[in-house]
Amino acid sequence: MKTRLGFTLVELLVVIAIIGVLITFLLPAIQAAHEAARRMQCTNNQKQIVLAMHNYHDTQQSFPWGTRDSMMGNWAGQVLPFVEKSQVHAGK
Repeated sequence: MKTRLGFTLVELLVVIAIIGVLITFLLPAIQAAHEAARRMQCTNNQKQIVLAMHNYHDTQQSFPWGTRDSMMGNWAGQVLPFVEKSQVHAGK
């Protein structure tokens, strides 16, 4: 009686083909999940900016003014301490 010690070439090719088909089905789903995560991160960043603006308004009684000067001179630099970026604002 002859014992087989491995897989035949046909069996290996069938398994590789099945894996290839599964990958082609899963790849669009993975890309969609990545895009949804990017979109969620962008939405979260926008919410953080809005919250920082309102926190700035609560402490300063006005919204930050806008200008075309350096980063620390425009509204984005002024709200840095309110988005937990105090060290960047202080120049550290």
